[in-house]
Amino acid sequence: MLSQIVQDFLKRFYALPNLLIWDKINTGDYGDRFKPYLARLEGEYPTFTILPYMEQDKSFTWFAIAFNENSFTQVREVIRSFVGTTYSSMDFYQVDNFNHIQDENVRNFTNGHFFKFRGNDKAIGQKVQDLFRLLRERPERGVSIPTDPSPLLRTFELALQAGEHGLAEAQIVILERHNLIDPRNALFMRIEMLSRLNCWKEILTHPQMEDLLKSPRPARVTEGIIRAVYSEHLETLESDSESMKKVFSEEIWPVYQSLFRVRGSLTHPHVLMCFMLRSVMSEEPMYELRNEILSLASGQAIEPLLRSLTNGSTSITETLEMAVFTLEEAKSLADYSRYEEAFKLAVRLPLSKEQIQLLLICAYELQDLTIDKQVVDLISQSTTIIDWKLILTTRHLRTCFEYLYSSNDKKSNIQESNVSATLPGSWNEWFDKMEDFDINQATMLARRGAVEWHRDGFLDNSAEMEKFKNFLKDGSKTTQDTLNLSMLYLLRFFSEDTQWPREELKDTYGELHRIFLSHMQGTSEEMKISSVWLHTLLNLGLPKDQYRSLFEDLTVTWRKYASREYFSTLVPVLSQSADIPCPDLLSRCRLVHQVQDLASKNKNFGIEEWAEVEDKLIPKDWDTYFGLLHSAQNDYQFLADWYEQIQNKDINWTPTSALRVNDYFISWIVEEPESIKRSILARALLPFVQFIVQYRDFPRIDDVDLYENLAEALRIFSSKNEETLQGLIKLLDGLLLKKPGEADAQWRYMKEWLTFQPILRLLSSIFDCMELFRDYGVPGMEIKPVWDEWVGRLYDKFEKDMDSLRDYLILLGEEVSGNYDVLEMLRKQVQDITQDNSDPLQKLQSMKITIFSCREKAANRAADQIMKRNSLITVNVCTSDRATDQTTAYARNSDLSIVVTACISHALTYGIKDHLSYEPIYPRSSGEAGIITRLEEYAMSLNAS
Repeated sequence: MLSQIVQDFLKRFYALPNLLIWDKINTGDYGDRFKPYLARLEGEYPTFTILPYMEQDKSFTWFAIAFNENSFTQVREVIRSFVGTTYSSMDFYQVDNFNHIQDENVRNFTNGHFFKFRGNDKAIGQKVQDLFRLLRERPERGVSIPTDPSPLLRTFELALQAGEHGLAEAQIVILERHNLIDPRNALFMRIEMLSRLNCWKEILTHPQMEDLLKSPRPARVTEGIIRAVYSEHLETLESDSESMKKVFSEEIWPVYQSLFRVRGSLTHPHVLMCFMLRSVMSEEPMYELRNEILSLASGQAIEPLLRSLTNGSTSITETLEMAVFTLEEAKSLADYSRYEEAFKLAVRLPLSKEQIQLLLICAYELQDLTIDKQVVDLISQSTTIIDWKLILTTRHLRTCFEYLYSSNDKKSNIQESNVSATLPGSWNEWFDKMEDFDINQATMLARRGAVEWHRDGFLDNSAEMEKFKNFLKDGSKTTQDTLNLSMLYLLRFFSEDTQWPREELKDTYGELHRIFLSHMQGTSEEMKISSVWLHTLLNLGLPKDQYRSLFEDLTVTWRKYASREYFSTLVPVLSQSADIPCPDLLSRCRLVHQVQDLASKNKNFGIEEWAEVEDKLIPKDWDTYFGLLHSAQNDYQFLADWYEQIQNKDINWTPTSALRVNDYFISWIVEEPESIKRSILARALLPFVQFIVQYRDFPRIDDVDLYENLAEALRIFSSKNEETLQGLIKLLDGLLLKKPGEADAQWRYMKEWLTFQPILRLLSSIFDCMELFRDYGVPGMEIKPVWDEWVGRLYDKFEKDMDSLRDYLILLGEEVSGNYDVLEMLRKQVQDITQDNSDPLQKLQSMKITIFSCREKAANRAADQIMKRNSLITVNVCTSDRATDQTTAYARNSDLSIVVTACISHALTYGIKDHLSYEPIYPRSSGEAGIITRLEEYAMSLNAS
């Protein structure tokens, strides 16, 4: 049978605009189809299930719901297994977290333990039915009934810090349902919830407010009510101190005076304002309290406003000594509910039965950990055996004793003669005495300590903070289990500091956030809280090791809990990180790649939103890219995906950049990189070389060392193919232009590299390479072995379009004394070829051509050949590497410009482009054959058109 709570939920769920209606389901109008879905919700303790929601277009949204973390994990697993990516929008453990009209209803019912998905409805329905059948056939297991309030209290605190009212209220309901808290504490939790969510009017109009004011209450509840009073009655009067005093004394004090029995450790500015108004009341001024508040607020933003309240007629500058010195007078103060004053006097008096009784009463009424600790410490220091039977003579005294000691030493009772344990008075004492408490006691103390423990003398004490950090790093199971439930209270303690955030505590903040991430369970509330701390840490500016640790932890957390919600949380953080200095780029890039990988696969992740952030975060220059690759020791495979995103045209390639990258390549050449890094280098090298040879002032003398090492890197890491060979030729073309003395050495390296099976499609590039080194003075006898090997193996395999290359090979072979028999065979092939008088250059009309190339010999040979083949053509050769009056005149007066980009300063290319009469042509290489072949292609394209 469905409980009333479940029925109420289902009525809301199966209501318009859902096309499935609860009344029809409940009366059986749909037949038995819904029984499997609802059967798991029957009984006092419902279990996880899947509910179909029919949209207006008759498609379905499927809601997987659970009621605790264990069953939520279980339902994610089974849905992934039974439905998964095959039939739905799920991606591994992730789902489409699209907004839905039922989100709030389901969230409140399940305590946030749900997700939804869409897909092939027929297949999903069948798979879900199969799942329900198997679950029915599975042996029954005991129903999990919550018996420990600590996890629920953790979720309550989580909801408050994330601003989730519904989730917070759900925790209170569960605690009440299972009798884990009494009605009094449930009331306290609701007041705290309203206070943390700034619902001031709801607090003051609460139907149980009168009872709250009459009874003892925790400091956090007192603070919430005082802040509500201030916000509703005093905040609008801050500019008029006299009006504030009048309203306080005439309207607030008569109703809420019980709130001002003790300030204790409360330091919120609005609380201080109210206590200051209490201290300056003319009827009963409290000068010690006034001076205490002024001292506490010194240097804070609230100080001028507080001082404005002391400038009226009630302002007295002298501190008067307390006139009460006896136990009887202390009792009298307690009789009039002036418990703080009574306590301050009682602790100074000699230990006695009556004094202990009064201290117990004051501690119970004031309910402040700092006072509790003083009482317990005072009693534990007694040198005489305390007979508790003689002290706890009334039921009220027993209640006061149980309040003070139940959370401190659960073995203590009124029959024991002494109590040795003491309450912690700070976080360090809490850590130090953690073994003395069970986990629930430790959690409850942490919950109170977040509000009641003093920050002064702790947060500003470097020795205490160092001790605190050491406690945080304690890896023992007891510490980690306790921190799992108590971490949110630590976060609250630090984040509600009036000086938050403190620059000097950023390493402590980082450690707290690290622990919080390690205990995350992937809820949206945890993500919100983490986001606040992330923004704070980034704004403070972290050193390299802490920055790296932060982003490594975020990467691990993203891998565990990647979702649309987490994506929305991380994107602003990553965007912020792009606008501030980044001390460890590699760790941030790892996270960016992880987010990018999932975002690219999920259209609902906000592609436009991500694209804007991605553009700022992915390296866009080679200096940064190779710096990342060089520094990476592990987990850097993602860099293989990024080299293609480098935008060559926008890079400012400075000499400093060249020096850095050169150092990287030297280290890779000297010390063989591991296989993954070698593979990435092999893929990124050619695009980088293309960038280098196309850069506007290539080649430049300052970069020749880089050119040498890049050529060596290409020979070591890149595959032996045409692209690599052409890259080498262009790079060496620039190197030899600036450093011709390197020709012999570079040829030796090339000759060693070219020792692989000759391939016909590489022969033209091999010729360009041999011609290049021959022009730079490499002896023919050095080039001859390569000519003999390549031409000797391939001469009988030439294709028709290689006829012109044969002529150049013969000329080069004759120059380097190539193999006689091979030369004879080539000459015979030339004689055997039917002469074709349709020379493409003969088709060109009378024209002026300028060859722009810094490789003078090859350019002049090409010019001579062109004019020899067509006497109507005039060819000029320009070898200048910078734009001058002569070069611009050549460009302006030429009918065609041949720009050899492989061996020319791009400064010249950019300098002449605006003066060219016609679009230039670009040969594949700077050699004679490359230039003429490109002109022949140009001529044939004219004829074809």
